[in-house]
Amino acid sequence: MILLMKRLTFYTVNFLVLILAINSLVLPETETKADPNYISSGLSCTNEGIPSIQVGDILYFKRFIIGGMIEARNEKRFNQQLLPNHNWRGVGKIDVSLKKFNIKSSLLSTSVSLCHESAHPTMGVKEPTTKAYELIYDDVYRRMILNSIGISGHFSNTGNKNTFSSRADYNFYFLSKNTPELPGSKLDFSSGFSAGAENKYRFANNLNFNVSIFDRLIFKSNAADRGYVYKGNGESLVDTLTLYPVISEINTIVLKSGLSISFNGSRREAGVYIKLLYGNPYGFIDSRDKRFVSSIGIETYM
Repeated sequence: MILLMKRLTFYTVNFLVLILAINSLVLPETETKADPNYISSGLSCTNEGIPSIQVGDILYFKRFIIGGMIEARNEKRFNQQLLPNHNWRGVGKIDVSLKKFNIKSSLLSTSVSLCHESAHPTMGVKEPTTKAYELIYDDVYRRMILNSIGISGHFSNTGNKNTFSSRADYNFYFLSKNTPELPGSKLDFSSGFSAGAENKYRFANNLNFNVSIFDRLIFKSNAADRGYVYKGNGESLVDTLTLYPVISEINTIVLKSGLSISFNGSRREAGVYIKLLYGNPYGFIDSRDKRFVSSIGIETYM
């Protein structure tokens, strides 16, 4: 009964936050480029020597922005012998613009969004390792899935050559699981916040300098599931039967900077960038695994 009351309270609070946000927040139509879920197409490589390719695009239709992206990373942390070590991640989202408020050169806006993010490995051959978070790349099928409803507030200011924008999001996660280290298919609910800011400076015709920062926080879920999770006992790794959260608390901070070219008569841009990530990388990653990752890449987006 106590657990039931806690869950009812949790859902009620999240529902009220959603209703209040819709009526009071001011949010965006544009994403922050530092967000790893920013829809784009391109190639990149990290300091860990992991190359990746992503293909994605968005469609504008009146108040709606519909986008999707697929990313494949050639992980080195697991082995498929002669086969490619691909780690697949997919993102799909729909943004709906609610209200806009123009104040001279500034714009305030609100939006709601529905987002799906999931990651699936091609599985691998189990190999000895001293790190628990590398053992999720084994012969057991595992997955990461995040479904969310977001309420966003956005501010932008446009000058002669400079455009500054920022956004804040409240995200309600449903039918989700971010712990691939826990086998099984049980899904749960949680919530979280994200925020980002970006500055774009046009210094020569269609040439732009962009710098952005993004932070995402997801809270631990109430529900837990029992399963075998790899843990260290001080000397070796042990597959331990334990009660483990379906959604773990994770935090990701990203800084991104680069040069881009705008194409006349189109929203399309293309450019090069460098990116620094600290915390929990997106995708099929053990939720206990925190990293500092740098990467360089090329991309095109709208």
